[in-house]
Amino acid sequence: MGVYISRHRTDAAPKRASESDAEFFERIAGPFWDQVRDVINEWWSHFPPDAQPGLRSRLRDRNSDANVFSAFWELYVHEMLLGSGCTVEIEQQIGTGGKYPDFLVTRGDEQFIVEAIWTAENLDATGSSSLPPQVVDAIDRVPTPNFYVAYKVDSVGSTTPQQRRLKNELTRWLASLDPDQVTAEYEQKVPLPRHTWQEAG
Repeated sequence: MGVYISRHRTDAAPKRASESDAEFFERIAGPFWDQVRDVINEWWSHFPPDAQPGLRSRLRDRNSDANVFSAFWELYVHEMLLGSGCTVEIEQQIGTGGKYPDFLVTRGDEQFIVEAIWTAENLDATGSSSLPPQVVDAIDRVPTPNFYVAYKVDSVGSTTPQQRRLKNELTRWLASLDPDQVTAEYEQKVPLPRHTWQEAG
């Protein structure tokens, strides 16, 4: 058993906005990601057997991306310590104060503790300028063989807009553009085309 099961994967699509990191790592196909999963499985196998189930559960947590990456960080630090020739014990009690650091590390005559802490940077603490993940996925699924679509949010309402209506309107707008003309105008310093979409007020 490992963190990821070796199986034939066929979906190589980029990560979807509504997809958790755990779901993405399990789904994504391709030789590169197969190698990533193999490395994670190998590193996980180096953890003590009694600590493996808890770590595996965190690495596969579909409800918390922060939990997944915190577990990745602990996995990396543990492997780095082992690769440095250290002996590593997991969550051993230190002293009489009930402290259980992540790692008790021994190398030669030296012993020290390591607490592996991973923090996520919140780029939009208020959430006022972010779109619902389903809407982002709808934009990403618009067929745009000639263009990349970027968006800026002016305001977000209290309800999720109709994704089909958004996709249809974007598809019609993009189909009305001539990629050769847009390229020629852009080379002449003409701003790229913009489209304003408003739903429910």
